[in-house]
Amino acid sequence: MSYPVKRQHGPVSEGLLDHALWYSQRKWPVIPLHPRGKKPIGRLAPNGHLSASTDTDVIKKWWRDTPTANIGVPTGQKIGVVVLDVDGPDGEESLETLVRKFGPLPDTVEVLTGGGGRHLYFDYPTEGSVQNRVGICQGIDIRADGGYIVAPPSIHESDRKYEFELSSHPSNIPLAQPPFWLLDLAQQRTPSARHLHDGSLIPQGRRDTTIYRIACSYRAQGMEYNEILERLLVDNHSRCQPPLKHITLEEKARSACKHPPGAHRGIETIDASNRDLPEITARALNALIKYNEPARLFRFGGQLMCLDQCEAGDPALNRLDKHRLHHELARACNWVLPASQHEKVAPPMVVVQDLLAMPNLPLPVLKGIIKSPVFGADGTLIDQPGFHSPSGLYFAPAEGFVVPPVSPIPSAIEMKRAVDLILGDLLGFRGPYKADWGPMLAAMFLATLPPLAFYFIFHRKIISGLTAGSLKG
Repeated sequence: MSYPVKRQHGPVSEGLLDHALWYSQRKWPVIPLHPRGKKPIGRLAPNGHLSASTDTDVIKKWWRDTPTANIGVPTGQKIGVVVLDVDGPDGEESLETLVRKFGPLPDTVEVLTGGGGRHLYFDYPTEGSVQNRVGICQGIDIRADGGYIVAPPSIHESDRKYEFELSSHPSNIPLAQPPFWLLDLAQQRTPSARHLHDGSLIPQGRRDTTIYRIACSYRAQGMEYNEILERLLVDNHSRCQPPLKHITLEEKARSACKHPPGAHRGIETIDASNRDLPEITARALNALIKYNEPARLFRFGGQLMCLDQCEAGDPALNRLDKHRLHHELARACNWVLPASQHEKVAPPMVVVQDLLAMPNLPLPVLKGIIKSPVFGADGTLIDQPGFHSPSGLYFAPAEGFVVPPVSPIPSAIEMKRAVDLILGDLLGFRGPYKADWGPMLAAMFLATLPPLAFYFIFHRKIISGLTAGSLKG
């Protein structure tokens, strides 16, 4: 099936169904979104992006019901797509900074969004996983596992279309592999809304993103510009090292105010009187997955567990039984009774029991808890507190333990220091470097730490310079 030609005349609805069917031909499931909107149509897709389908009969039924429905496409491993969402001028500025630091992005499929931003489509990596991440930098999100995007030719609320960039159409250009620095950035943890206000110091390099997220959290509480700026001044003085300039705080407050008050990262409201158990359970599960960021609820050793802190401050795993799950669901979403003026109620126990009976509840799989930095199997240095999805490890350092920043792309000086450390301090070699030490060092890695060796040799190039005399001086 060829890509549908854009129609020059006729109603807006013409072409939307054709495009939805074309996406399904690519094995990209679709969901109907509200016309000129971004949210799934609840009565057609009650489970949100989890309702996405490639079934042509289902798709035709959806768009016969709502011909002007926008098209949503889930992202992530299931369809093999990671999307870099660049939102307007703020996002372009952040991306320009990243490109200057790490190098240009490869040519790939690109969409010009109706809101003035861009979606850059990348092939999902064959190793590890990429989680949906909001706010990795100001104006930049990662749409991957657990997320979705609005696809062409959907219509933005501004009446502008989402369109493929002319030279970057998926029929003409393959999806590029995401650069390693982008994956590194996507895997770095950013504080959740629950941990933004813990009073911890904010080091240089994380100030912009963290202060912006703090500003958004204030906006989510219904605050206006002046109050947000006033609070940011206090946070900046007491937490940022060194403090940001006043003009930067004003920019963060203005950007946060672009979100509706009280609407940023809000939680879902669910009708507790709904008797459709599969539907209400699916909605509760979707809300629980969003609430579980940063991850605290896990599958561990075949059991559902919750990671808490004991009185001494050390992590402790406790069973996620029906009482604890009931507690978590009560905070993951708002449970109401519409017939009683939306009176708030507790989660129905039948939903709790249905979730516990679900095989392989889609929670992160925890493989272990570590107290000091280690390398994951993919070579990623796990040095940020919290859960590291690709490795399944949870890094819980002791209080006061600080890991110095590690550059994702080491400099020549850093590479030489690494080789000096390994050959000299660890292996006891002294004197000038020899040409045959490179293969010897590689063999040592391959014999002991194969994933780490592969990572260093091919991705970080730590030992790629071990030729005769290359590291002298």
